[in-house]
Amino acid sequence: MYKAALVDDENFDLLGLQRLIPWEALNIEIVYSSNKPLAALNYIHEHELDILVTDIKMPVMSGLELAKIALQAHQRLKVVFISGYEDFHYAKQAMVLKADGYILKPVDDDEIVAALKAIVACLDAQRLQENERVEDAAANLDSIKQHKSEWKLLSDIEDYVKTHLSGEITLKEAASRFSYSANHFGFLFKEQVGISFNDYVVQERMNKAKGLLQQHGFKVYEIADQVGYKSLTYFSRVFKETFGMTPGDYRKQS
Repeated sequence: MYKAALVDDENFDLLGLQRLIPWEALNIEIVYSSNKPLAALNYIHEHELDILVTDIKMPVMSGLELAKIALQAHQRLKVVFISGYEDFHYAKQAMVLKADGYILKPVDDDEIVAALKAIVACLDAQRLQENERVEDAAANLDSIKQHKSEWKLLSDIEDYVKTHLSGEITLKEAASRFSYSANHFGFLFKEQVGISFNDYVVQERMNKAKGLLQQHGFKVYEIADQVGYKSLTYFSRVFKETFGMTPGDYRKQS
């Protein structure tokens, strides 16, 4: 189910949203609701979230400000704004933020359900596309194995890479370990495997990271360290380039 947060400084309106919308039938789970936007912001920073439904005009922090910061933390977040007629001038600013819904008070249940259905359909399409990218990446990894021939050292080289993923692996060091010059080793490896040694190391790191993310036993930065990346930002970028999604998004759908 997709995860949603509800934020409205009016408790009556907040309760109405919780009880009158068929969230479960829409494949949406309300994981957080609050009448305090600052508290909601803290939650959003610390948890995965797919949908934010927020009143647009609130004291201390407006729904626009909340959504803007939340979108920085979750780039694929879907946002639905709820606004009174007198606050309709906020609509233009909501459009700038590419809001996925703009509902006027008093809230019409059918209108917000229609907006949420459209959001779920969009999220479903994104998830399907991401799954296809992961499957394509896995197929590419499998094809590497199919291109192997009779280079006797290949299995030893593979073992060497697998046992050193948490550290630095260079073509020069690997070649020296197996008594080759760097150029000769690189040429033989690419001829046998179909990709360069450095690309193979990256794919093995990503493959291991994918497996660790499925286990939910480690934080993302711990997984990055275990596969040889000291920079979480760089690890996330390489993972997204390989599988078409961030480590956090992959873990969320695993």
